Amino acid sequence: MGRLTRPGCDGRFAGSKGDTDMDATGRDMLHKFVGALNKGAPHPLDWQRFYDFTIHAHGLKRAYRVDEVLPILTKEGLTGEEARRFIYA
Repeated sequence: MGRLTRPGCDGRFAGSKGDTDMDATGRDMLHKFVGALNKGAPHPLDWQRFYDFTIHAHGLKRAYRVDEVLPILTKEGLTGEEARRFIYA
């Protein structure tokens, strides 16, 4: 899968430059986020769970790439469009 970017985005989801392997805590947070997500109309708690993941990712000394997060979200059951709505919010 190619790197997904948008204007003004270097393909990084959060954090700083460096190693981009997803840590176990980040994977678990994404799994729980998708498992509890109201896919038809996300609720404030859905957004909060994703923001909690973002805060976790930002606190790491490395970044998660969009092309690393997107496949996890789609594998967990979100469509590409639904996943991008959260990633690029």
